[in-house]
Order: sequence, then C-alpha cells, then structure tokens
Amino acid sequence: MIRTSTVGRLWFAATALVVVVAIVVQAVVAVGGAPYSVFDTPGERLANIFAFFTILSNVLVGVTFTAFAVRQGPHPRLLRVLHLDAVLGIAVTGIVYNLVLAQLYSLTGAAWLANLLLHVVVPIMAVLGWLVFGPRGLVDTTTVLLSTIYPVAWLAFTLVRGAVTDWSPNPPWYPYPFVDVAALGYGRVAINCVVIALLFLGLAFGALALDRFLTRRFHPDAAAALPAGRTGGSATPRTDPSAAAGVGEAARPSVRIGVQLQPQHADYARIRDAVAEAEEAGVDVVFNWDHFFPLRGEADGKHFECWTMLGAWAEATSRVEIGALVTCAGYRNPELLADMARTVDHISGGRLILGIGAGWFRRDYDEYGYDFGTPGSRLATLADALPRIQARWEQLNPPPTRTIPILVGGGGERKTLRYTAEHADIWHGFGDAETIAHKGRVLDGHCADVGRDPAAIQRSAGVQSAPEKVADDLLAAGVTLFTIGVGGPDYDLTLLRDWIAWRDTLPRS
Repeated sequence: MIRTSTVGRLWFAATALVVVVAIVVQAVVAVGGAPYSVFDTPGERLANIFAFFTILSNVLVGVTFTAFAVRQGPHPRLLRVLHLDAVLGIAVTGIVYNLVLAQLYSLTGAAWLANLLLHVVVPIMAVLGWLVFGPRGLVDTTTVLLSTIYPVAWLAFTLVRGAVTDWSPNPPWYPYPFVDVAALGYGRVAINCVVIALLFLGLAFGALALDRFLTRRFHPDAAAALPAGRTGGSATPRTDPSAAAGVGEAARPSVRIGVQLQPQHADYARIRDAVAEAEEAGVDVVFNWDHFFPLRGEADGKHFECWTMLGAWAEATSRVEIGALVTCAGYRNPELLADMARTVDHISGGRLILGIGAGWFRRDYDEYGYDFGTPGSRLATLADALPRIQARWEQLNPPPTRTIPILVGGGGERKTLRYTAEHADIWHGFGDAETIAHKGRVLDGHCADVGRDPAAIQRSAGVQSAPEKVADDLLAAGVTLFTIGVGGPDYDLTLLRDWIAWRDTLPRS
C-alpha cells in the first residue's frame, strides 16, 4: 500500500479546515444580503451559494481531503471519482476566476476574505496537496470518464434552473456571466460550456498521465505491480507477498506450497521438529491456527496458543514465511494484534503473514470469556479490526520491516470477500475448484468496486488430496498458494512432500 505520510494527512486536514472557514465566511456574507440580493430571504441567499461551481468544488475538496486525512484506504471508486472532481473542479475554479472573472468584482471585508480563500488559497492548497501527497494510483480511465458527470450535471442544472424559475420582477439569474443566457444567448453560452468542458476533460486526462508518472517515479514498487500499459492502479497498492523481503529469490516459482501444522495432540518439541522438517523439505509457508482447544480428536487433548508459538517459529526458522491460518479478529484488541504481528515480523526478519478471519469455534469464545455473538457481529469485528491494524502499523516505532501481507480467510460473498478486496494481499478460500472459481469472480467484482487490481490478491486454498487429482482444476480457478493441513501427534509430511515435488516440476517465473 502506498501510505500517505503524516505530513500529507496534516496537509489534507488543514486544507479541509480552510474550506470550512471559507464557506462559513461566504455564508455569513450571503445571509447579509450582498452581493446576491436578488434572493429575498436569508434562507434563500444561504441556499443559493451552493449553486456556485466554486462552492461545490470547495465542498468536494473539504469532504475528500477529510476522508484522506482520517483513512489510509482502501479508496472505493466513488471516493476516487469525487477526489478527482475536487482537484479538477478547484483547479478550474482558480484558473477561470483569476483569468476571467477577477476583474469583474471589487470586494472588501468579509466578502474579500471569502473570495480569497475560495478562489486562491484552497485551489493552491488542494492542487499542491494532490501533487505532493497524492494519494497516488487513484486515477484511471474509468475514473476520468466518471468525473465528467459533475461538471456536466452542474451546467445542466444551472441552465435548466435559469430557464424554468420565475425570477420576476428580476431578470433570470445565473451564477456566472459566461452562463448567463439572458445576456449572451444560448449560442454563446453553449460555446462557453464546450470550452469549460474541454478544459475540464483536458485537465482530467492530464491528471491521469501525471498520476501515472508520479506513481512510477516515486513508488516504483507499487507501479511494478500494475499491469503493463495500465494508467491507474489499485487504490491501495500493497507489496506482492510472493516477492516479499527475506523470502523471495529471483527463481522462486509463482506457485507456492504451504503447510498448516495444527498445534494439537503433540508436545511442542514435536511441533518444532515438524516445522524444521517442513522448511528443510522446501515448503514456502508454515501456518498454525488460532484456537485454544483441539478441533479434532480428544476435545481436551494437548494444544498450544498461536502467537506465542509464532514468535518461537520466527527464531527457529530462517527461510519460510510463517503465520496463522487464521487468527481470530475477536480474540485480541486490534492495536495489540498489530503490535504482536509487527514484533514477530521483526523477529523473523520480515517473514510474517497476518492471516485473519471472523472466528467460528464457539468453545474458544465461551471458555475464554469472549462474546460469541452472531455471524454478523463477528464479521463486524473483523471489519473494524482490519483498518485499525493497518493504522497502528504506521504508528509503531520501529515500523514493520515490510508491508506485512494480510491474508483473509472465508467465503462470505457480501462481506468477507468485500473486506478481502479492501485490505488483503491473499485470499484463502474453502471448497472445490468450482466453488473457489465462483468466489474468485465475486472477489474480482469487489476489487473493481474498490479500485483494486484483482491480480494483486493471491488466491489460496487448502488441499488434502494428491496434486494429480486437484492441482490442475485449482490452478485454473486461480489458486497459486496450496496449503496442506497436518495434525499431531505424528505430523506426517508425506502429502506435503508430494505437493512440493509437483511445484518443482512447474516452470519457474
């Protein structure tokens, strides 16, 4: 993810604050009856300020810059379009006012201050903020085309309002001289509208090209993850987990093999030996799980806690990635979980995957005093935890050694896959190849909605059959991380070795 710096977020907040001050001052001026006294009541005069493109563009700046000040992403399509409208609209406001309209007005006092803020200060702050702080990678062709709805809708509203409203005894009112049909006629106004539209569209495509250039110039890692020739990218580009620091050699295959060593029915020494055997065999990722009791076999059999074990694995291993498949979002405060993950990330030298899900095993909740709630409430806990974890990583000192890959496990099409599109680097699905393929298409749709490249999210699945039986179908469904579950007390790695051997027959990327 290309994260906005603290300075950038402060700049966005300051810009939004200036917008608020400017609009409040302008509202006071308007309610006082000048300079738009054609409207009889203070309420009419106050409402009418929102007929001005200047005011609407400032409002868009205030709303979108506030959003970027308080959140790090992901950025859904609507926010991206409104942000581009804000930047372009305020740029057009500054250009047109200062080149065409400024000489038409002589203002003093509060009106002068509001005018200065709305037409000069906010345009400068907003455009500079976009150039310097971004966020980058939010502009693509679709966003550009959708952004034209705003100026076209404003022009249509302005012309229709002027034509159909009974302004008597005054002449029809228009917010700007260049759209005053009563004075210029429809032909001249149409020409003016075309010029403004072309200016807006030219700025929009210029913003697209400039955003692509700035992304590739200053964020090459994120730009490299974009498809060739793409003019925009993920709203929140994240590090490719298969190429993460400390784990990826140039010749590693794009397909990866994982193993889930379930920490049940065995002494820790045996689990530790199984981890070492799996790493020596050539596995790519070693997972455990986040439960407090065995899921199979003797209900009160031997069992160990997830994160304490991951800290030990971080020291005991040297090459493999490690993580939970998956940790439960409701078992730990999100900020604490972020700190735990950051710590294991450092101990391992940048090899942690944060696997996370909503939770489901009732005994864990009941015996450890957590509220089991409902599936909906547990999903809400997951939705709340993900952005808090990512935000806490930015505040920790030292920060994580890399952008810690997030794996979300689950298949809920309306919520879980949406959260995956918004926050995850890896999606772990359940079911056969047909189910995985269907869920993958749903995930792709959510990615489109939030502005992420679906290819940025690796697809993962658990396998318990030999590769010759299921590998081809799962590959066709998009799976590139295959994880074999192995339980104690024996930790038989025979099937894992078969999958590693199959992986090694594939062409290397």
